[in-house]
Amino acid sequence: MDFPSVEAYLSMIQDTAAPIPAALADKPADLREKVWQAIAGAVGQYATADGTIRMENEAICIAGRR
Repeated sequence: MDFPSVEAYLSMIQDTAAPIPAALADKPADLREKVWQAIAGAVGQYATADGTIRMENEAICIAGRR
């Protein structure tokens, strides 16, 4: 998965990973900001020289019928 920046990654997570924003919804603004900053810091380790965030991703899809 490639993202043009840490901010782009955070935007995607905020839009698609519902449990994180839901868990933070009733928390004080300063705590929410600290959590997002911590996530941004962790994601920063995947930054390339030009600031692109490049992470490996694996999706396992299982389908079944009865």
